Amino acid sequence: MGIDDYEKKTLNDIERQLTRESPRLEQSFAEFRPIPSAVASTGPSVLTLLATGLLAMVAGVELSSPVMIITGTLMTTVVPAVLEWILDRRRQPPHR
Repeated sequence: MGIDDYEKKTLNDIERQLTRESPRLEQSFAEFRPIPSAVASTGPSVLTLLATGLLAMVAGVELSSPVMIITGTLMTTVVPAVLEWILDRRRQPPHR
């Protein structure tokens, strides 16, 4: 759902007023890079991955299957850590 022209104008006026009052805030606005929606939607996917990994580990223990235990462990530790690293790299300001 988008915002109408009046709301956009009001938000722009508020931003202009705030940046006049605080130059540091203006710099923060200039450096702000929103997270793409594709990246933001990874949260539910990561939670699903964690739950599936935990189930695989429990099933592996119950079935005495080292392959399932290792697979579940990787799903619950390595993959979320890599995704968080990627998201963190996108949040950092560019190097100059």
